Amino acid sequence: MNNNSNSIVLAKIFSDNPAADNIAAAIFDGRNKLIGSKAAVTIAKEEAEYPFYKDAQCQIYFYGDRVLYSDKCTTSVISYSHIIKAFETKDYFFLYVTERKMFAIPKKGFMFPDEMPTVVRLLEVNVKGNFKKEL
Repeated sequence: MNNNSNSIVLAKIFSDNPAADNIAAAIFDGRNKLIGSKAAVTIAKEEAEYPFYKDAQCQIYFYGDRVLYSDKCTTSVISYSHIIKAFETKDYFFLYVTERKMFAIPKKGFMFPDEMPTVVRLLEVNVKGNFKKEL
């Protein structure tokens, strides 16, 4: 048995509508004038209409040293050191990994809502100075 806390899932989130999450991310980004533009909202809305996205689902796992994001096409492993900024809003966590790529994590998707404070703490500790709450 591995006792390494980095191998333990600290929070599991499920999204049955990642296209809507992407639209929310684009709107958040555009409203805050971070890296996006109005075009990002248009692209996200167009993507939501593709048949591919109609039945898309994704899972997000928070570990002690990384975040794993998986949908039906890809799996991304994100080290906390690669998150350049993160935001918590009333409904989402937004994780920016480059100047043009972000992940939207819906709060309603937490399998166990009592894990949410753990995610907040992981982001506060690991995204040093670049985690903001906009509740």
